[in-house]
Amino acid sequence: IRLLQPEKHGGLEVHPREFAETVMATAALDPAAGWVNGVVGVCQLVGMHADPRVGDEIWADDVDTWVASPYAPQGVAVPTDGGYIFTGRW
Repeated sequence: IRLLQPEKHGGLEVHPREFAETVMATAALDPAAGWVNGVVGVCQLVGMHADPRVGDEIWADDVDTWVASPYAPQGVAVPTDGGYIFTGRW
């Protein structure tokens, strides 16, 4: 799960190609494990491509925190004081 997670946050920070090859090799042995590693593991890219403060906030308390992402977002997040209000389907 931490293949794409930045090293400074406890990950391995591998190249995306290495991530894809690892997921495919895992899936060849165990399709369910490959699916979980691919779907959940790719979300760690946020720490490599977002503002550095994003990764700092996500993994500040626990480097084992998983990042989730809706691949077909149909919801809206509206910023409010102290957080967000979410509506729609996620």
